Amino acid sequence: MFTRQGADKGHDICLQGKALTRAMICLQGKALTRAMICLQGKALTRAMICLQGKALTRAMICLQGKALTRAMICIQGKALTRAMICIQGKALTRAMLCLQGKALTRAIICLQGKALTRAM
Repeated sequence: MFTRQGADKGHDICLQGKALTRAMICLQGKALTRAMICLQGKALTRAMICLQGKALTRAMICLQGKALTRAMICIQGKALTRAMICIQGKALTRAMLCLQGKALTRAIICLQGKALTRAM
């Protein structure tokens, strides 16, 4: 049989056991909560990095697209300018040849006329 002292000692052990169990549960709970927060934090950080990465990629593609569009417009503009200069050059050359041809024809007619007049 237990003496009263033995019963009290048993009761103290039981209380200490309960207190220890509660403390362990509390510590484990805190450790688990911290671990979850840490994992969530890492997951959130990764998600943010991923989203920022996608946003940055989109921004880069957009900027590259704009740069490419500007470059294309610039190249097309230069090509168009060259084509216009070429067309104008050809038109000018043709006009000059036409004027020179007319001048030459007039000169020939004039010379032939003078020769004919002299012969007459």
